Amino acid sequence: MNMIFRIIAILTISSLPQPIFGNPIHVQVDYSEPWGYYQQSQDNDSPERQQKGIWIEIIRLFGQYTGVEFKTTMAPHARVLQNLEHGKIDLSFQARPDKDNENILYIAEMFPVESIAVSTKSNPANGYEDLMGKRIGLVRGTKISHQFDDDRMLFKQSFRNYEIIVSMLFQKRLDVVVGEHVSIRYLMKKNDISDNHSSAFILRQSNIWLQLSVFSFSKDKMKRLIEANTLFRKRGDYQSIIGRFVS
Repeated sequence: MNMIFRIIAILTISSLPQPIFGNPIHVQVDYSEPWGYYQQSQDNDSPERQQKGIWIEIIRLFGQYTGVEFKTTMAPHARVLQNLEHGKIDLSFQARPDKDNENILYIAEMFPVESIAVSTKSNPANGYEDLMGKRIGLVRGTKISHQFDDDRMLFKQSFRNYEIIVSMLFQKRLDVVVGEHVSIRYLMKKNDISDNHSSAFILRQSNIWLQLSVFSFSKDKMKRLIEANTLFRKRGDYQSIIGRFVS
């Protein structure tokens, strides 16, 4: 009988999302430059690739201040959202949607972010009404606003990451790209695309939140993370880190 109960217990545990157990906290961030990406080690003989980006520096900051250990992974935006909702990861940093997800706890507000629409000067979109009839590129899984997300009159195409859509815009394979301003501005600068060649307007202003899966067993560590977040906001740490990538 004891053996039967033991088997049932093992089967029950194995059916639950595995990354939610124990330490470290599994935080997954968008695999999108400059937020999270890989860079070859400076040691040319080493096959290891190093994690780089805004989120990587912010996670290190949390770890140094709180003593909490993190396991950091990266994935495309849509997969990160799905993994968080299903409890396959503990934590992520994402813009808070218009409608909260019941499987996600919105722990603390971190910093503001703008959703922008960028077009070329030769084919500008200067306001929402100008989006009609244009080929609009956005990253798969991105939510902007009720108006934009539900507008079936717009010709929207979803792609894997920002690098693809920014490249397609200036190859004239898209007319407009829509998304958060840090990624778009960073990639334009990286590819030597001057602001003089583009036109942009703000679609929405929102905030990045520290988000925890309701299935996570790391809720006891949230108080320390909230305290650290409050300090980082007060000191301007987030904007300093972002500024090192986008200036």
